[in-house]
Amino acid sequence: EAMPKRHVSAHLWKSQVTEPDLARERYERKLLARPTDRRTLEAYQTLLYKLGDYVVAEEIFCRSHRAGNDGWLMRLRMARSLLHVWKARRNDGAEGDRLEDALGHFSVCSEAPKLLGRPGIVLEIACAQYRRCHPRTCLALAAHFLARFSAHPLAPFAMLLAAHTCVQMDLPARAIEYYAALLLRPAPVDDTYLRITSSLEEDLGTVFLIEPLPHAWGLRMELGRAHERLGGTNHTTLAWGFYRETFEGLQRRQNHRLNRKRRLLEGANPLRDHTRWRAWARDPDTWVSLAEEYSASEHWAVAQDFAKAALERLPSLAEIHRHERRNA
Repeated sequence: EAMPKRHVSAHLWKSQVTEPDLARERYERKLLARPTDRRTLEAYQTLLYKLGDYVVAEEIFCRSHRAGNDGWLMRLRMARSLLHVWKARRNDGAEGDRLEDALGHFSVCSEAPKLLGRPGIVLEIACAQYRRCHPRTCLALAAHFLARFSAHPLAPFAMLLAAHTCVQMDLPARAIEYYAALLLRPAPVDDTYLRITSSLEEDLGTVFLIEPLPHAWGLRMELGRAHERLGGTNHTTLAWGFYRETFEGLQRRQNHRLNRKRRLLEGANPLRDHTRWRAWARDPDTWVSLAEEYSASEHWAVAQDFAKAALERLPSLAEIHRHERRNA
C-alpha cells in the first residue's frame, strides 16, 4: 500500500536528518546536473537551514532566489542565515553589508501581516535594526512589541532595547519611561527566554542580536544617568537618589556575603572600597567600570554614556591648578 504524501515527506526529512552527508551529496549531484532547478534548490536550502549550516545555506538561498524562488518564509530564513553568519564573524570586520542585506529581507517579511503577530520575530527584527543603527525603526518595532505583547516573557528585553535606543537618540525623558517600567519586571540578566524562543518550532533559528545585562543593579544607574542628563533640580535629586539606592543595596549585599565568608561578585567589588555613597557616585572609576562591563556585553550606547559620565566627573583644569598650588 502506498504511503500517504505527508508521511512520505516526514520519512524523507527524517532520513535527511539522520544521514545529512548523504542528503547533501544527493542535492549537490542534482545541482551539478541542473544548477538552477528550483525544487532542488528549495529542498536543499531548507535542509541546510534546519541543520544550522548557515554559511552554506546563505549561498544556496542566494542561488535559489536568483533562480526565481521567493516567499516570506524563504526571506525570513535568508535573513536569519545572514544574521547567524554576521554574528559569528562580526569581529572580522566588513560584515555591515551582510547585516544590511538581512534587513532588506526582513522588510519583505514585514509585508506578511501574520509575522508582526509573532513576538519573537518582532523583537528579532527590532534588534537587527538597532545593530545596524536604524534607531527610529527599532524604537517603532519595540513600541509595537510592548503594545501587543506586554505580558510576554521577552517584554523586558523589548523594554531594554527601547530604553537603549532612546539613549542612542538622546531622548532621556522617553528612556526614563521605559526604565521605570522595566524596574517592575524581572531584570534581563540572562538569555533563558531568548534561547527558549529560538528553540520553538515556529521561531526555529531566531537570532536575537541583544545580550543580557551584566548585572541587575546597573539598571538603576542607567535610570539615574537618564535623570542626570535631563538636568534641573528635580531630575538631579532623583538621579542621586537612584545612585544612593544602588550603593546602599550593594553595601547590604556585600555585608551579607562577607558575613557568610563569600567573595562579592566573584571577587569584583563594585563599591571600590568606598564607604560613602556620594563619593562612590562622584568617582570617575565607578563609571569607567560600568562602561567596561556594558561594552563587554555589547550595550554600546549606554557604555558610551557611562564613559561620558566618567569624563564629566574628572576635575577641571582650574581645580587641578588650585590643588597643585595648595600642595606646592
